[in-house]
Amino acid sequence: MGQRTCSSDNCDRPAVSRGLCSKHYQRWKYRSKRGGPELPPKLNSQWVECSWPGCDARSHARGLCKRHYYKAKRWATPRKPTTRPSIEERFWAKVDKNGPISKLGTPCWLWTGMLSPKGYGQFKSPISIMAHRNAYTFVKGAVPAGLEIDHLCSNRACVNPAHLEAVDHPTNVRRGAAGPGKLPRTHCRNGHPYTDENTHFTPNGGRRCKTCAKATQARYHRRRKSRTRSSERVA
Repeated sequence: MGQRTCSSDNCDRPAVSRGLCSKHYQRWKYRSKRGGPELPPKLNSQWVECSWPGCDARSHARGLCKRHYYKAKRWATPRKPTTRPSIEERFWAKVDKNGPISKLGTPCWLWTGMLSPKGYGQFKSPISIMAHRNAYTFVKGAVPAGLEIDHLCSNRACVNPAHLEAVDHPTNVRRGAAGPGKLPRTHCRNGHPYTDENTHFTPNGGRRCKTCAKATQARYHRRRKSRTRSSERVA
């Protein structure tokens, strides 16, 4: 603030209000309420002019007027850049492209971020929360409606677009996406092989052994016949 002194005679104290120091201001205020003398028409204020070239306004702070003080303050502290990395830059920063070699002959791109309990990568973005779906969208485009992303490398943490394929749900289930351990199964629980002639695919993508289904149906008919004969004997 510019330096100014009290306008009272023989007083060099700094002025605080009405051109008077604290002592003379309180004295004048006390007397004016009781009909005392009014404030002198001319104040003995000593203001410092603005040090900005070509400006003769009164100083406000640091030897500058309000206009030039805030202008210099704004120039001295430039605003920080507000640019943020794009979604793709944030995504690929969490990908390790030096993963193990898959059965396809190319390395897996492992997701280093958060993984779901089932082992799939998770990435928060407006597109999707699944990392492999984001990778497919960034490189190959949007996932067609009604299709799912299948990992050809059988590695759920992989986001390599070359290892991802959009398929329907039954195909994804047949390839082993329904749960770990289903893809290596070549025989049913009773030991019958899952061949093309002995395998029935359900509408939801599941597999059923035809031999076991025929045996179950035969047992059902035998129980039904035995119940019918027992009811005839009782009658």
